[in-house]
Amino acid sequence: MELPSFLIALHAAVLESTVPPALAGTVAIGVRQDGGARWWSGSFDGGVRARLDVERPEGASAWLLLGTRSAEALIEGRAVRPSDVDVGGDLALLDRFLARYGASVRSWQTRGGR
Repeated sequence: MELPSFLIALHAAVLESTVPPALAGTVAIGVRQDGGARWWSGSFDGGVRARLDVERPEGASAWLLLGTRSAEALIEGRAVRPSDVDVGGDLALLDRFLARYGASVRSWQTRGGR
């Protein structure tokens, strides 16, 4: 199963950034794929630790799960389908994270998750 392009791009953006993220906590981002999900996780407590292709961390401060089409839409600069997005945890942290790395959930209708 191939890793979603969105997760690869997100991982690179986080690791290549030279500006401190000014975030605290753990963020998990997933993309639904083949009946499951592929995940990226980043911890921002006193530094940046990012991991690609992991299980969703149980203690994630915030998480976002996208459908494949919504992940592709983000890469292409198109709007995502609100019904294709699940979020949970600290939504302010998630919003700051996404704003910092090139996207925002402010305009998304989100639904609490699993």
